[in-house]
Amino acid sequence: MEHGSVADSSASTFSIMEEDHTLANSVRFVLNQDPRVAFCGYSIPHPADNKVNIRVQTTGDPAKDVMKDALQDLMVMGQHVTVSATCWILCCACVMTRFGVGCFRYTQGFR
Repeated sequence: MEHGSVADSSASTFSIMEEDHTLANSVRFVLNQDPRVAFCGYSIPHPADNKVNIRVQTTGDPAKDVMKDALQDLMVMGQHVTVSATCWILCCACVMTRFGVGCFRYTQGFR
């Protein structure tokens, strides 16, 4: 849900339900990398509330568009991590199968 002024679209607060610091801090990080963002921060109104408020102030572009772009960028980053992790797991499994050895972590234990 977006809370903002009709007169000034460059500043808005977005409330996201059923989320916590994990998503809010990631969105804040991506937003702060965008040169169109003048300010970005988030708050959790109360620990018992499963809601985060993300405040975005831009240099002129509509905050809604900047937030949408940041969320799309975050999705791309998540997909990259998923693909990279999957490739690493498959590569490790291939080495284990081909050479009959385990990954260092498995052969040495979890110290």
